[in-house]
Amino acid sequence: MTWDGIVTKYNKSHLKRLEIHMNVKAYIQSIVLKKTVETISFDRQRGLEALMGLIMRSEMHEEPTPPLKEAKREEDGAKNLKPKNNTPLISQGGSFNNINEELDLE
Repeated sequence: MTWDGIVTKYNKSHLKRLEIHMNVKAYIQSIVLKKTVETISFDRQRGLEALMGLIMRSEMHEEPTPPLKEAKREEDGAKNLKPKNNTPLISQGGSFNNINEELDLE
């Protein structure tokens, strides 16, 4: 049975027996609602704080590239070049014969 089901089932009988006025009932409901919202927001805030702490710890453990290493690479003239692929794909109209001929020319 859900919470709503329990409240609906027992609410009227307890209200009559305890002789609780409707304005008191509304006040109690507002307090319960306020506490529920506070609990949810605190739980979310704690979750976000934990997540931020985890992110901060992981960022602290990253090792940045030292600037001296980068400057040395620039002085050496090292470049990142991708090898050129001249081989035509068979799906683009090339054939095995064309590939062999091009390899012989190089």
